[in-house]
Amino acid sequence: MLESERNASNLSDLILYSRNSFLYRGNALFQIATCVLTVLFSVKAFQLLYRQSVFHKSTRQLLFVSILYADFHAMSYGFLQGWSLYRSIVYSTDMDHIIYTGEECYPVTWTVGAAKMSMIFIQFALTVERIIDRVCSIVSSSKQFKYQGIVLNVVALVAALGMNLYSYSEGPTTTYKLQMCIISAIQCVAMFIYVVSNYGLFYFRNEISIQYFHNIVLCVYAIPYACLCLPISIIFCVRWISEHRKIKIVEMTKTNRNETMDNRILQLRNSWDAMAPPPKF
Repeated sequence: MLESERNASNLSDLILYSRNSFLYRGNALFQIATCVLTVLFSVKAFQLLYRQSVFHKSTRQLLFVSILYADFHAMSYGFLQGWSLYRSIVYSTDMDHIIYTGEECYPVTWTVGAAKMSMIFIQFALTVERIIDRVCSIVSSSKQFKYQGIVLNVVALVAALGMNLYSYSEGPTTTYKLQMCIISAIQCVAMFIYVVSNYGLFYFRNEISIQYFHNIVLCVYAIPYACLCLPISIIFCVRWISEHRKIKIVEMTKTNRNETMDNRILQLRNSWDAMAPPPKF
């Protein structure tokens, strides 16, 4: 009995120490700032997508939804971090209130989890939309086997790399397709960092002090960074495509103007030659 009480007391001290640490509170403030910036940039990205139709209709619709999902994750995760920071400050010495109960934790974490899965699946939908647009569908029948999950992951990775290589190989004229690949690549890299970092932390868990382990896990949660990168990359890509189109229009206008002036001068010269009297010998 005394041993169990001693273990419970040590666990309480560890929880209080981790929740009151500078790393925990600093990360909470950083995540809140990231979520606020995500919402602010999302408003600008939404306005640009609404006013300037630089993407295909289906892609544009998916980007609208992805912005909403990013804001959904930003608001839900920002609320969770803000609530955790509040409890860390107000209940810094109260073990009963500084951590969440099951009734408090479940709805908030479920909401954040739903937002995270929405972000993942909308990126998958964007990838599928790009594949449908660029590659002919080939349907083949095959027997089911127990490693289909691994194969699907490998196929998805190869397809994503292949789509990027193919789009980049077409040169600077494929601005719309190139920028879509950039947006998808940024999201993919952010989520890849999140997965690899978590696996690395769990693999070396025994080498990291328990006082810092869970706080470090929170720091490598990269979905907020992916959400922030989404509107920023959309704003950058829309403006880049718009400027590129303006340059092309100016070049075409100059070319047409020069061609029209040359043709007009030639017509006037021919008319003048036709109206001139014949030379006398």
